Amino acid sequence: MSGGELLEMCTWQARVGGLDAAIRALQAAPRLLGDDDDGLAGAWTADAGPLNRLIHLWRYRGPTERALLHSTAAQGPLPPPDVSIGFSSELLEPLPFSPPLRPRDLGGFHEFRIYTYPTSALPDLVERWSSVIEWRQTLSPLVGAWITPAASGSALTRLVHCWAYRDANEWQAVRALARSSGRWPPPAAGRPTSILEQSSFVALPLGFSPLR
Repeated sequence: MSGGELLEMCTWQARVGGLDAAIRALQAAPRLLGDDDDGLAGAWTADAGPLNRLIHLWRYRGPTERALLHSTAAQGPLPPPDVSIGFSSELLEPLPFSPPLRPRDLGGFHEFRIYTYPTSALPDLVERWSSVIEWRQTLSPLVGAWITPAASGSALTRLVHCWAYRDANEWQAVRALARSSGRWPPPAAGRPTSILEQSSFVALPLGFSPLR
C-alpha cells in the first residue's frame, strides 16, 4: 500500500430496532487523523442478506495511527454496546488495479462480493483480472478490490470487491451482460476455479459516507 496506508473494514451487527442508533454513533465518531484523506472512507447498511448490519471502511496512515484511534473506545470505530450484538473487523490491502479510496459519488446501490482463495492463487487472480478490469468498469464502477493480508503460514485469503450501480435494475442488467460477454468473470483458461467460497450482499451508502 502506498505511503503506508492501512485499510480496515468494520461490521457492526445491531439489535433489531437498533440500527438507527448505531448509525448515529458512527456519524458522531471523530474522523480525526488530520485531514480529509484519513479516517472514515465509506459507510453502508446491508439491504439484502443479514439485516441490521452497518459496514464502515476506515483509512489510516499506518499501524501507529490505527492503534492510537483504537486505544480510546470513545474515539475509535467501536460499536455502541447498548445496540450491538456483534462486531468484526479485518485489515485489507488494495489490489494493484483497485481505484484510490477517496470520496466519490458512484451510485446509490453497491454490491460487496467476498471470495475465499488459496493464497497461492492470488498471482493468477491478479493477472487475469488485470487484463479485463478496465473493460468491466465500463459497465459499472469498481468501488474497490481488496485482499486480507496473508498471515504468516496462512493458506487462505479473502478477496473483497465492491461494485456500484444506480439501482437494482442496473445491477441485474450489468451482471447479465457481463456473464453473457464471456469476459467476466475472467475465465481460468480451462483450469478448475480456485475459489473456495463465495458470498455477497447489497449495501446502501449512508448520506454522510465519503464513498456513495
